[in-house]
Amino acid sequence: MNYTSHYQRPISRAQQRERLSGYVEMHHILPRCLGGSDCLQNLVALTPEEHFVAHQLLVKIYPGNPQLVYAALMMTSSSKFTVRRNKAYGWLRRLVSEHKRQSQIGVKHSEESRRARSGKLKGKPLSDETKLKLKLAWERRRLEKPMTEETRRKLSAAAKNKLYTTETKIKLSIFRKANPVRRKVPSHAV
Repeated sequence: MNYTSHYQRPISRAQQRERLSGYVEMHHILPRCLGGSDCLQNLVALTPEEHFVAHQLLVKIYPGNPQLVYAALMMTSSSKFTVRRNKAYGWLRRLVSEHKRQSQIGVKHSEESRRARSGKLKGKPLSDETKLKLKLAWERRRLEKPMTEETRRKLSAAAKNKLYTTETKIKLSIFRKANPVRRKVPSHAV
């Protein structure tokens, strides 16, 4: 079966339609893990069902790409025991979108917050004030709900199993050298 032509059909149909009403999801025509960019020519608005099927077809086209397999898996599993199909995925995504919209009614956001939510701050440096606010919010959350040792172990194991590009490894190395880990000394060691 020619999965590439099956993938191209809904993509070209989506590129030709003027506008979708209701909830839509943005899809990278050429996935970022295959060298695709975030430019408008590489993005297309799809219904949740179309998006679900597009990711299934990408796995069929590139079965050896673990990032595409993982992306498709995240769309199909809602729990350890449940596997979603495209109609269930579309229904759930619309429901989540509606709940988020309802929870935002009457909420006043600052102009900076609105720009950040619309993606206009992507790639732009944050002000010192915003960095401080983010740091304080993170610290407040950390103090209110500290991580359990089990969660720390799981995060550590997940980080060790990640596949990083050479560029990412270099960036992480530079960051770690500039920001050494501050380890807490156990009280019994003092």
